[in-house]
Amino acid sequence: EMSFWAATIPAGGKEIIVGEDACDVIITQACVKNSGDLKSGASATLMSQAEHGAWVALARFRINEVETAPFRLLVAAGTEFKLKVSGQAEIDVAGYQVIPSRDEDEDDDDSGIELDDDDEEEVDEHDDEDEEEKADAQAQKRKRDQADAKATPPAKAAKMDIDSPTPASQKKADAATPTKSPAAAAAKSPATP
Repeated sequence: EMSFWAATIPAGGKEIIVGEDACDVIITQACVKNSGDLKSGASATLMSQAEHGAWVALARFRINEVETAPFRLLVAAGTEFKLKVSGQAEIDVAGYQVIPSRDEDEDDDDSGIELDDDDEEEVDEHDDEDEEEKADAQAQKRKRDQADAKATPPAKAAKMDIDSPTPASQKKADAATPTKSPAAAAAKSPATP
C-alpha cells in the first residue's frame, strides 16, 4: 500500500532525517516553498549526506527560473538519510511511502497474532512434521505404483522384422491385398492431353 509523504526542509542548513520510519520513502519532487519571499535570481541547493559523510547536491534552484526538480529517490526503511538546503530557500520534498502489507510482516502468522521466538520455533517444528508426513506418503505411493506395475503383464508388442520398420503382421496384410502394376493402372486410366 502506498501513501502520500512530504516534508519541508528549512533554509540555512538545518538538517532533516528521512527513512527512520518502518516504511520505504520514495521522494519524487522538490520545490521552493518560499519563492515569493526571495529575490529573483537567488539560488539554493538541496543536498544529501552520502554514506562516507560528504554532502552532495541533489538539485539546484534559482528563484523565478528553476523552482522545481523532479527525481526518484528511494530511502529504505530504517535508514538515516539526511537532507539540508544551502541558501535562503525553504524546500518542500514530496513523494510517497510504501506501507508494508500485513502478509509481508515476518512476525505475524495467518491469524494476525504476533508470535514470540518460542512460538515461532513451535510453528517451525509443526511445519517440519507436516513435510515429513508428505514425504512418507509420497514414498508409499511410489512403492504401490511400482508393485502395481510389476503385477500387470506388459502389453504384447507387435512382432518386428529386424530388417524392416514395418511390423510383420502389417507385411502379411499388405501381401494379401492385390496390387496393380503401374502398366495396368495406366491402361485403365484415360489419357490426358
